[in-house]
Amino acid sequence: MATTRNRKYRNCTHTEENRRLYWIWQKMKQRCCSPKCDRYKDYGGRGITICQEWLDNFDNFADWAYSNGYQNNLTLDRKDNDKGYSPENCHWATRKEQARNKRRTTFVEYKGINKPLTEWCEELGLSYTTMVDRIINRGWSVERAFEEKSQQENSFAKLCKEHNINYITARDRVNKLGWTIEQALNTPTKGRGASVADYGINTKKKCAVCGKEFERNNSKQIYCGYRCRTISARRSYRETGEITNYHGISKNPDYIEN
Repeated sequence: MATTRNRKYRNCTHTEENRRLYWIWQKMKQRCCSPKCDRYKDYGGRGITICQEWLDNFDNFADWAYSNGYQNNLTLDRKDNDKGYSPENCHWATRKEQARNKRRTTFVEYKGINKPLTEWCEELGLSYTTMVDRIINRGWSVERAFEEKSQQENSFAKLCKEHNINYITARDRVNKLGWTIEQALNTPTKGRGASVADYGINTKKKCAVCGKEFERNNSKQIYCGYRCRTISARRSYRETGEITNYHGISKNPDYIEN
């Protein structure tokens, strides 16, 4: 006979307190007992069962849950993934702990200790994605995968961190302004809004069309303005290298106004 406490669970599944627990119980039964469930093949389809004590009575399941540390942020986890749901084989775990206990979790042995790859990566400060690629996709030994330094450790981002400079700032200095890597890493910033001229770097260049000297906004700029860019796209200019008007009459570059 159910206790007064158990009747509370059974009769109040609509309350916030028991609703989530009742949903966990229902989903557990669907996975193990309903062939129509999408996950049946991984549970009931491979012999995972629910003990009779829990299968027939939500009150019994709820009583065990509240007596064994159930909280709203925990999930139902089986200690042995090849055995069914029962008080002896279940406990409450965080989603992170449960993820490590899945059948597809990768276990590796390093220095005589066998544990999930995710734990090794956390402990050694390694990239999990990189280790999976090295060990599973490339077939590296665990020792080589863990101990061989990655190219990322010598990357531009790492150099920026070592020089205490913002990565985006240094990247733009190199790619947009044409600075050398040494200049980009070692030149102290003058604050947001500072121009290249503020750093005392010559940014003047002769326009590829009119020949006038102008201040560049970036290292790839070769035309002084919109009009010269437009002229450079004309077929007549590409064929002759001369600046002409629409009637084909040559014009002096000094007359070009930007």
